Amino acid sequence: MQVTIGLAYIAIAQDTISLLRCLYVNSTKGPTLDHAGGAESPVGTTSSSQIPLSPSRSNRSSLIDGGEVQFDQPRKRAFYRRWTDILKLMLLVATIPGIIGNTHYKGGISNAGTANEVMITR
Repeated sequence: MQVTIGLAYIAIAQDTISLLRCLYVNSTKGPTLDHAGGAESPVGTTSSSQIPLSPSRSNRSSLIDGGEVQFDQPRKRAFYRRWTDILKLMLLVATIPGIIGNTHYKGGISNAGTANEVMITR
């Protein structure tokens, strides 16, 4: 029973990590420059998933409404993605013993040996 409740909290943690990844990765993107109608415009020639997030590998900057400079940070963005991938992998590893423990739980009701095994693995 405790394993089932624990797995629900792990699922909530995985969803939270996905939301944090969106927040962190989007905070490192520089402003998008409007190239609509230009000769080098990717609009209409490729799908939106093939348009690069940063036009070059250098840190490009531009002014936004408040007059502050905002940079594109591809290295920090890659770091945040790898960091959240590692956290998700750790939660997946924590889920596996929970799944194994829950598969034997029902067998412990009718068999004393299985019940003892379930008690030990919890």
